Amino acid sequence: MSSDTPLFVTLTVGSLHGLTAQTPCITDGWFGSSYQYQCHCAGSAPCDTHDGTCSSGCHQDWFEPACQYGETR
Repeated sequence: MSSDTPLFVTLTVGSLHGLTAQTPCITDGWFGSSYQYQCHCAGSAPCDTHDGTCSSGCHQDWFEPACQYGETR
């Protein structure tokens, strides 16, 4: 086999009955197409993962449109 030949591996997994998927940790508290922006919602509430809006409003010293701008003191 040459180094240019792709290698495919098939894994067989047992029954997944009763298991639930969980959101990867990296997405918690982040938003954007690649989760590149951090949420700053009041009360550490979650933000919309697509546009960053906070139903609880912005955390102190952060402001709209998606609480991504912080005031410096």
